[in-house]
Amino acid sequence: MNLPENRTVPKTIIEKYIPKINKTLIIKTNIDFNDKINILTSNMFNELRGKNGKQVKRSSIKNIKQKVLKKEEMEELFNEVGFIIEKVYGDFDEGEYLQSSPALIIIARKNNLIFQKN
Repeated sequence: MNLPENRTVPKTIIEKYIPKINKTLIIKTNIDFNDKINILTSNMFNELRGKNGKQVKRSSIKNIKQKVLKKEEMEELFNEVGFIIEKVYGDFDEGEYLQSSPALIIIARKNNLIFQKN
């Protein structure tokens, strides 16, 4: 995840007029990334606005926390559970993974070796 250190990034995900109820639905999220502890916290807000633009209803989902793992940590976890990593990409166009890449995509397969006791 390429977010600035310890910074909140606000973003409007959806803003759509719904003719059936004559209101606009707005979904917003705030993403906060703490680089020191690798925790991503997101808060989501849903708003309904009337035809005049005034807020009619608001609901929220708060503090969804995710641990952000580094590439090396992910590779170690894959190996621990018996997967062999074949390729690692930094985007969906199969670009090289860099620390600043927008994604971490790992292509792996299950190691089917059978271990025998000696």
